Amino acid sequence: MRSDLKDQVDRFADDVTSTLQAVLGEKDVELQATMLDERFTVSTPEPSGITLCVDRKPLLRLAVKFECGWDSQDEFVAVDTAEFHVFTLRDREALFRYEFVRNMRSPIPCARDC
Repeated sequence: MRSDLKDQVDRFADDVTSTLQAVLGEKDVELQATMLDERFTVSTPEPSGITLCVDRKPLLRLAVKFECGWDSQDEFVAVDTAEFHVFTLRDREALFRYEFVRNMRSPIPCARDC
């Protein structure tokens, strides 16, 4: 079962990578899937994120991270948490961020922007 989850997480990482490449126009953007116990993390290879450019000049950084596991039926990959953080090149504090938490003490998934 673990290999089936890994296959699904790898496909998910490839899909998100393709979306980021299409939106950002950068072909060298790639997310990586890393196994943590019975769970997986899909994230930008560098914790500092991907450099975003305007007119080929570096302006911002985008850090992406998904924590994944099985859905409640142990059939499909489910995203338990997702983080999209945008930073300026100089600051360690996020300029803005969007986070999703699947089980946030609520019967429905929750998302918030900060």
